Order: sequence, then structure tokens, then C-alpha cells
Amino acid sequence: KESHKPVLTVWMGGRKVEDGIKLFNEAGIPTYTSPEHAVRAFMYLVSYSQTREVLYETPRDLSVELSIDRAKIRSMFECLESHGPSNIFGERESMMLLDVYGIPTSRPIIARNADDALWHAQRIGYPVAMKMYLPQTTHETHANEVAYNLTCDEDVTNAFSRIVQNAKEEQPGVGTISVTVQRTVSHPLGGTQLLLGAKYDPTFGMVLLAGTGGDGAEL
Repeated sequence: KESHKPVLTVWMGGRKVEDGIKLFNEAGIPTYTSPEHAVRAFMYLVSYSQTREVLYETPRDLSVELSIDRAKIRSMFECLESHGPSNIFGERESMMLLDVYGIPTSRPIIARNADDALWHAQRIGYPVAMKMYLPQTTHETHANEVAYNLTCDEDVTNAFSRIVQNAKEEQPGVGTISVTVQRTVSHPLGGTQLLLGAKYDPTFGMVLLAGTGGDGAEL
């Protein structure tokens, strides 16, 4: 009765041990008819103890105050609403929003021609990535619309010509085609492309999307 540790007993003997079982039950000590039942009950106690430890863990203190420019964010959304019923942030606008919240990004810079793209690439520093830019396009999927790991001026010039030419062939009548130039982000241990999205659905309310980015976004 004075033990602070759990005590479980197994009585195997049928009616011959009924008196002992009754005595232990009256003392509040659990009794079982087989070792398997006792072990299962013990594991429930272990699971309960571990769950309690997790629930009582105190997280580190986090500041609830964010030094963000709310006026800038508000103006971005007001500008988006003025664009029409689509109300979609393109890649450039999405990067700007993340940047306002203090999330580091390789913000894309719009280049209207090959000389523009070359100047931005030299200023950013190689290697760079280049993507076709159209305001109504939210995700580039075809290999012809993107170019990664461009390491020199010649790579940038050739990539710009290829992206523009392929875009005209795949989307006739699209008009002026621009590209975005941004630093290539790499990590010695590799990385995973992540797709994040959010929208307001009339039926379900705010909906969040999270999944594999890159080509995996189309699966």
C-alpha cells in the first residue's frame, strides 16, 4: 500500500486462488488471469505516462509581436483587388509578401529583354535562375519555361532567347514576354521544393495548400 510504483499481479490457479484475488482487489491492487493481460495493462500505463510528459512540456518563449509593415501589406492586397476577379498573387508578389513578414527569399527581378536579364544576373551574382514571367501565370511547369544554375553571361543570354522563343510557340499571341532573374539557392545537404498556397473558398472558408513543389505540384 505504501509503494509509489505500479503493482500488477497475475493469479493462475482458477478457484484455488480466488481468496488471494479477492484480498488484492480489496486492497486496490489489480489482478490478471494471464501474463499477457498484465503486460498489456502495463504498456497502457507506459503510454499514458509518456503522453502526460509531452503535454506538460513547456515550449520556449516566443515573441507575439512582429515588426512588420502592416500598411505595406494592406496596400499590396488593395492593389491585388484592383486587378480583377482572379485575385491571384504571382511569384514576384508572393515573394514580396514573404519578405515583408521577415521570411528570407531570393526575390525575383523582372527583366524585359536580354540586356536587362544580363545586367540583373551580373548584379545578383552567379549562379542564377531564370523563369518566364507573365502576370497571369502562377506556376511554371514546362522545362522550356525555366532555366536553373546559369553560371555565366552566355548562359543567361541563351536562356533568355530559348524561354522567349518557346513561350511564343506554346502561347501564340501572348504579346510581350518577360523573365524573372533570381539567385540560385543551394544547400550542401540538398533541399526539398515546397508548395504553399492559400485562398478563401465560399464553402469551406480559408483553405491552405501544402505539398511538394516543382514538377511534383502537377501530380
